[in-house]
Formats: sequence, structure tokens, C-alpha cells
Amino acid sequence: MKKKIPVKDLKIGMFVCAVETHWLKTPFLFHAFLIESQQHIKKLIQCCRQVTIDTTKGTNVHEENNTLTKQLIEEVKGKTEPVNKSVSPLHKKTLQASESIYSKSVSILSGIFQDIRFGQSLNTASVRRVVEDLTSNIISNENAMLYLTQMKKKNNSLAQKSVNVCILTLAFAKQIGIAKSKMKILGLGAILHDVGMVYVSQDILKNGQQLTQLQRKMVKKHPEFGIDILNKVSGIPEEVKEIVLCHHERCNGQGYPRGLKAKEVSLFTRMVAITSVYEAMTRERLYQQEYSPIETLKSLYTKRNKDFDARLIEKFIHTLGIYPIGCLVETCQKEIAIVIENNSTDRLRPVLELVADKDCNILDSRKVINLCDKPFSKIKIRSVMAAKDPRVAPILEQLGKTINLDTA
Repeated sequence: MKKKIPVKDLKIGMFVCAVETHWLKTPFLFHAFLIESQQHIKKLIQCCRQVTIDTTKGTNVHEENNTLTKQLIEEVKGKTEPVNKSVSPLHKKTLQASESIYSKSVSILSGIFQDIRFGQSLNTASVRRVVEDLTSNIISNENAMLYLTQMKKKNNSLAQKSVNVCILTLAFAKQIGIAKSKMKILGLGAILHDVGMVYVSQDILKNGQQLTQLQRKMVKKHPEFGIDILNKVSGIPEEVKEIVLCHHERCNGQGYPRGLKAKEVSLFTRMVAITSVYEAMTRERLYQQEYSPIETLKSLYTKRNKDFDARLIEKFIHTLGIYPIGCLVETCQKEIAIVIENNSTDRLRPVLELVADKDCNILDSRKVINLCDKPFSKIKIRSVMAAKDPRVAPILEQLGKTINLDTA
């Protein structure tokens, strides 16, 4: 049931489905979101007098407050523990240390996948060590790891895609509050979600044209190929097997291989369904265009309650922020900056590093500015640079070189 209430009557746990002001004038990406803190309420009081709440998605005016919808609490119950959600600033040394772990993870996973192609069994011990390293780094250096998923030149290797999905999923899990022990299981499922693709012909995967019906049918078999691979080794948790088999299922039952609906698929699998699509859309594919992070988030949001769990989509957007770390933006002064941190108090005003002037010349001395700080209050983000913007690729390539990252 939807009802209009004065903004002063808002309480934590209510679901706002409409705000009587333009969304750009609020610190929220969309005018449909869960009230999770008093800060949310204070921000709304500053920009409007009345909102519409949906009592089917959140608490009613006289109900007890809740920070998550009751269903999500039930699903996460037993999986959560206090995890340090603080995010460290993005410094060069931190970035380089994280890049070393990132590159090592991709290299190890590439070798593991190659061994499977040649008939060997999955090396579960090695994969677990990779997930352990990535989990520890997400907990301590989340910003750096998320930055690398955007900054590293994407080479369309299965190993790199899988590591990126694992990083995104672990950050997602940290945001929700998944216990570290469970994060490792989820991470294992995320990094192996597409392991079955090793059995799909490289001729199909490297085909620069739209797939034929027969080729598409072969690609859609990869979840079952993945289960075959996992069943040949011992000690793989059932949660991991479900992720591998069901990450292409959709909430409306239109996915594959079984056409399952949301209630038939686990929380972990629904999370990987979101992160794997996000990762795919933000990379250039042979027959699909690349989208910027914010373009991708908007696309995912339009598919909530259809393809994806609406509550989880909102949590994922909260994980990455309105301006995801690593995305390029243009300021009102026409300078180009990269997002290096998000401000929880005002998601429209992140922390930026100015990287290029208005003529796209990389700056020798790069300034970090927090748009929430008073000295920079007049600086606004003019636009997010689209992935197809011809200025983006050269800037990212130069940025990789200036921080000593191997972008190959």
C-alpha cells in the first residue's frame, strides 16, 4: 500500500517510492529506496516536505523500524557478523599492493582454467587461496580493489572476468554484512561461476559477430559444464555448486538452465547474478557495446523485480555508489577526474582525483578534492563520461602507466 506522509514522520525501515522534488536535488540515485539511517531523513527534510512510502516494501507509519526488509534479514540470518565496513583511503602504495594481489590472482586462475581445458581436475586448494587473498583485501582495501576492476585494461580472458566478479561480489557481501567465513564460500562461487566456459569452443567465444542459435545453445550449456567440473572433485560446498548452475536464472523465471524464479534461488546466487551482469556490461565485448558504471547501474535498476531482486539491486547500488569508484567524470570546470571514494552523507558529491585538464592532457600533479568539503562546494560533476567517449580509453591507459600498473 502506498501513502503520502510528511517527511518529518519518516522512520528508519520505511521504503520511499516517491519524492516530490527532482532526484538530482537529493543525495539519492533514485526516488525509490529504503530509509537506513537518520542521515537519510535529515537529507530529505532539507529538500522536500512530503514523500510517498510503500508499506509492502518497508515498515508502516506505526510499525517498528528495520534497517533491512524482513525477508533479507531472514536470508542473511546466521550468515552475518560484525565486519569492519570502514574503507581505507586510496593511496598509491595501497593501490600497488592490491594490484600485485589482483595480477597474481588472475595469473593463477588462468593457469587453473588452462589445466582444466587440458583434462586436469580443478585445483581447489589454489582457488581457495586466491579467494582468501581477495577476501582479506576487500575487507582492508575495498576502494583499491574496486578501482582495479575498472582501471585494469580488460582483455576478455575468463580468468580476469572471474576475478572481477569475485571482487564485486565480496564488496557486495561486505556491504550487506555477510560473515567472513561465508564471504569465502560466496567468493569461491563467484570466482568459479563461469568455470564451465572452459569447455565452450574458443571459436565461438572469439567470434566477432552475433551468435547463431546453435552457438547460443552451446554457450548456455556452460552452467551444466561447470557442475560436471565441480562434481569431479571433493569438498565443494553446495552453495558454490548452486551459484555455478543457477547464476543465469532470473527472478521472473525467464533465465536458464531451469527457468527458476527468485524464491527458488539462494541469496548468494542472486547476488552473483547481479555482479556478473554488471561486470559483463562494463567491459567491451565482441558483439556488445561497453557501458560506463553508472549506465550499467541504471540499466540494472530498470530490471529490478523482473530479472533481479529489487532489494539486492538497491544494496548493490549502495555498495558502488552513484558514482562508482574508478569511473571518469567531467567537472563543471571541464576538468576530468576519477572517482576514488564515495561520501555516505552525500552520494552526489564523491572524492575525486583531478587527472586531466579540459584538453585531456594528463596532469603531472594530481589534486584530490572532497566535494563535501567547503573549499570545493562550488565544484559540481557536470557529467559521467560514457564508455564510448573517445577520450576515455587514452586517459585510462595513461593513468595506468602513471601509477605503475600493468594495464595489459
